[in-house]
Amino acid sequence: MRTKDELFREAQRHIAGRRQQAVTRAERMRSAAFAASPELAAAEEARVQAGLALAMAAARGADTASAAKKLADAGQALENVLRKSGRTSADLEPQFSCPLCHDTGLYKGAPCRCVAQVARTLRRTRPDTVLIFVTNYKEYAPEGYEVNAFRYLAKGELDGKLEAYFEDALAVCCARRQTVELVCGGEPVAVPLPVLMYIESRGRDRHLHLQGGPRSHLVTHTTLTQLEELLRDQGFLRLHKSYLVNMAYLDTLQSTGARLTDGTALPVSTRSYRVSKQRFLAWKGRQVC
Repeated sequence: MRTKDELFREAQRHIAGRRQQAVTRAERMRSAAFAASPELAAAEEARVQAGLALAMAAARGADTASAAKKLADAGQALENVLRKSGRTSADLEPQFSCPLCHDTGLYKGAPCRCVAQVARTLRRTRPDTVLIFVTNYKEYAPEGYEVNAFRYLAKGELDGKLEAYFEDALAVCCARRQTVELVCGGEPVAVPLPVLMYIESRGRDRHLHLQGGPRSHLVTHTTLTQLEELLRDQGFLRLHKSYLVNMAYLDTLQSTGARLTDGTALPVSTRSYRVSKQRFLAWKGRQVC
């Protein structure tokens, strides 16, 4: 069980990793460019020295006009050398994923929107995670719903409500620790339902596709009809004569097909689509928001 703060910290670590990768790539490109063009390396060094001279003049309180002109001239000279080598100044700078915060995770003194975007992505990879949204920023309250948070809690209410919220969340976690025993490969296997994404029927075999468990694929001879009956009350939906899906992983359901949270596309029976859609919406309505 992760709180919203923990999820956002994980997102921050992810973004910090992106920044480090961008900086490392830029440093490698700069080193390669300077090694290939000594003239480029000299022009860059001249610009750096001009910048230091301007900073020193400003620190002494001296006239900075001459030093500023030298820096501008050095910058233009560098641009000319770059153009001559078929490059631009952007080729030597880190290419950050977020144009607002440059992958720092902060923008104008507050968490950048990219942090919430990464958190939503992380949340979608583990839809069974129970989240308690804890924040000081009221403007982020709607995002608690976007990541399907179990509860929303302002930091000023931690002392009065966190213990009760935690107990409620723990009860949900315990309820989700469910397994079903199936014969797979000639031996009984306790299949954890929270990570069972969907079941596919192929010939005499039923293929169980799992996410996040010790095994990602199991095969059983139990019929899909038997599995449907066994799992109907556990949040599983028969989309097609050959597919039974865990609705916790069902992202979109349309008459033309279904898509899971990991991007997997599944077919949908047009004959039973209307009933499947109603069951899916009813199931979503019963989930804790």
